[in-house]
Amino acid sequence: MGKAVNENGDASRSERESLAVVAALMPARLTVVLRPPSGGRGAGGGSTSDLVVYQGEGENRIQVATIDVYTPESSTDPKQIGKMVERKLGSQASGMCVDFVKVPAPKRGRVKDRLEEIAENAYIVVHVNGQDAEAYGNRPG
Repeated sequence: MGKAVNENGDASRSERESLAVVAALMPARLTVVLRPPSGGRGAGGGSTSDLVVYQGEGENRIQVATIDVYTPESSTDPKQIGKMVERKLGSQASGMCVDFVKVPAPKRGRVKDRLEEIAENAYIVVHVNGQDAEAYGNRPG
């Protein structure tokens, strides 16, 4: 289990839970940091990932991966969730953590199938309120 560090005092519950989930999936030598947002929230807002995965400490710290947190709304179409994940992977992160807390259970299977396909080129973690975590793709480190 990796180490979790929250540097974002304004983090949402989903971001904090995603930090814990991702850190729990990492090897012990890695540290996952939840950093403050750059830019605003929402569509077109931030331009950096929420989570950064590091190996080492202090001056010897090396960035291993960037992971963005995404919490789709209940009304978001499963295809749109996949497209948003692809867009974020193409512009601001090497991995994604998707919190299904607002996604109705019947939609989750279709979304997971799409995310597994996308994960051929990325690391994707899904969970519901910090529980039932699943990971697809190659884990950093």
